[in-house]
Amino acid sequence: MLSPNAYPEIHDKVLELIQDIVSKTQKKKQLRILDAAAGNGYITKKLYESGHHVTPLDIDISQWSIPSVECIQHDLEKSIPFSDGFFDLAISIETIEHLENPFHFIRELSRVVRTQGIIIITTPNVHSVKSRIKYFFLGYPCLFQYAKASKEHIMPVNIGMFLYGFDKCNIQLFDVVSVGPRQSLMSNTMLSIVNFFTNLRNNIFENKDTKGADYYLFRLSKDQLAELTSDICLIIVGVKMALSE
Repeated sequence: MLSPNAYPEIHDKVLELIQDIVSKTQKKKQLRILDAAAGNGYITKKLYESGHHVTPLDIDISQWSIPSVECIQHDLEKSIPFSDGFFDLAISIETIEHLENPFHFIRELSRVVRTQGIIIITTPNVHSVKSRIKYFFLGYPCLFQYAKASKEHIMPVNIGMFLYGFDKCNIQLFDVVSVGPRQSLMSNTMLSIVNFFTNLRNNIFENKDTKGADYYLFRLSKDQLAELTSDICLIIVGVKMALSE
């Protein structure tokens, strides 16, 4: 039985988000979807079985496990080999943190997605309380360490980087979600307490006069901010907007 390379909770939530987006915002029920990078094909298989037209890309196709769908071998540090606006939706699960240039990757995802198309990117959440505690003691966020090989996590992408990349590509932030493995009651209680005082500190000391309206604390809703500091895996959803006249 095929299992996901990343945490199952990530794939489950991405599939849930896609189903919700399709039912609420998309006129077509069968979408042209890019899966970059596709890994062993777990989420491609789920989407393909739901009737969508899925194009998987990955630099390593040796792990590919879906005979009925071809996985295109491609290095995502380079331009994605499809024309502008080709896809209705692009997903990228736990990939951007492996790339040397995350902004190039965001630009390419934006380029190959049509106007009003959806982009979903997941990555380790450097804003989570657990990650910030690890960084305080060890100098590395959760799911990052000294990198000696290209397959390891080399690029911790924070919300400010996403907002900058999205703004440059005319992508509107649609949602921010965090997920992760189920934790013990004690862990959840401790992290909730730390998170409460972190948010309290932000409410007291951060304001638009000192930081500006573009500071991420003022770009995200209250619910999105709560998600941002919650679990260890971050899911960012954006909508490609039409260029202003």
